Amino acid sequence: MRLGQNRGSAGKTTRSTTAKLLCVAAEVAAICAAAAAQAAPQQQQLEEVTVTARRRTERAQTVPSAITAISGAELKRRGVTNTNDLQHVVPSLTIGGQQRSNSQYYLRGQTPGVINQGVHNNASVTVYFLEVPTLISGPGTFFDMADVQVLKGPQGTLFGRNTTGGAILFTPEKPHDDTSGYIRGQYGTYNDRELEGAVNFPLLPDKLDLRVSGNIARRDGFTTNVDTGEKLDDRNYDAYRISLTAHINDDLTNLLVLDGRLINQNGTSAIPTEFNPNVTLRANVFAGTPLPVTPLKVGGNGPSLY
Repeated sequence: MRLGQNRGSAGKTTRSTTAKLLCVAAEVAAICAAAAAQAAPQQQQLEEVTVTARRRTERAQTVPSAITAISGAELKRRGVTNTNDLQHVVPSLTIGGQQRSNSQYYLRGQTPGVINQGVHNNASVTVYFLEVPTLISGPGTFFDMADVQVLKGPQGTLFGRNTTGGAILFTPEKPHDDTSGYIRGQYGTYNDRELEGAVNFPLLPDKLDLRVSGNIARRDGFTTNVDTGEKLDDRNYDAYRISLTAHINDDLTNLLVLDGRLINQNGTSAIPTEFNPNVTLRANVFAGTPLPVTPLKVGGNGPSLY
């Protein structure tokens, strides 16, 4: 009888322990399921990207085009402070140029090219500022930006010009109905100084908003012209932008932008990289005197540091 009682007691102990373990496992599973249910929506939520590639605000996922859109906050986070930095954050985009004050944009191997100073061939890549084609893309343009959109591949005439390589859309910050602003400065080598700022305030609440922004930069040149002693590759420009938004009614808003810049720089250097003493050419006759010229291979324009 004692043996039977002992076996029965042992069986009850085993079943009790098993039941307790099952209850603990069930509680742990319930806690994990609740935590997973709370975390799942957070993991699935993605930031919605809106673009204006077709002259209306829409989700980037619905636009049938390859687009890279970068907001102003993301530009600051990635340290994009000039047009040249865009090529480091936008795939298939390359930026070059013969002058530091004139950027050329290459998209998928195509570039607008420069016909004459300030005159571009826009059949391949066109640059837009507030949806208007612009020839100005050097220093003094990349400040107080709301976003930058790079459209890759052939584009139709939606913005006025069709292109085979793509389009680049620059959108500055627009006035809004609150009082705010910022100021930012930097100092670096070669006596580099830069100051950027903006102020935004409503003139008439819910009716008229004004935003004033500017960018001033100075830097000594780091290349010396051996003929004149002039310092090349310097930086000296003042840029300003005044924006006025009028809310006429719920369906109509007018935006007026005055954008300008004053550039006074010594130009970009051309540094000889190779010399061939065995070949001598004659230059065009100037003032009746032929000038002997020893052919040089010129390069070293350097990176587009605006």
